[in-house]
Amino acid sequence: MLLFAVLGSVYSTERDWDLVAAGLYKYDPDDSTGISPSETGEGLLLMYFVDRDGNEWEDFSVGQVCDESFNDHAADLMCKFMGYKDADTWGSAPGIFQYVPEYFLDIANNSAVVDDVRCDGGEAHITDCELRVMEPNKEADCSLDEYLWLKCSEESI
Repeated sequence: MLLFAVLGSVYSTERDWDLVAAGLYKYDPDDSTGISPSETGEGLLLMYFVDRDGNEWEDFSVGQVCDESFNDHAADLMCKFMGYKDADTWGSAPGIFQYVPEYFLDIANNSAVVDDVRCDGGEAHITDCELRVMEPNKEADCSLDEYLWLKCSEESI
């Protein structure tokens, strides 16, 4: 089972970000970070981006994806990016809290890193969609109950 997908480029209004990895996570009180990669193809969606200047990484941003403008096509493309056939279902609150408790998201003080994912249906890869990568340590207009969860098909491609 593929837990991370690697490489891709993404449109951003802020910088020239590259999508490096994405994964699905669940609450794990035994893990030092409080969350661990999901082994079931479902969970809180986290994405990791770097800002590159040539071969040098100038900055990075990692965090949750906000549900604004997200749609079924974006869910399918995100699951495919992570090595699954497609998405079975997706959503935000209250479903997100079955994977990571609200109190944990609140005290972890993590922020959304991706907002306004726009896939019109003609894209072949999630990196072809338009999205906004948030600057590190900047506030997003995304609350905890807008964090995205995905359930990808069990079949891997």
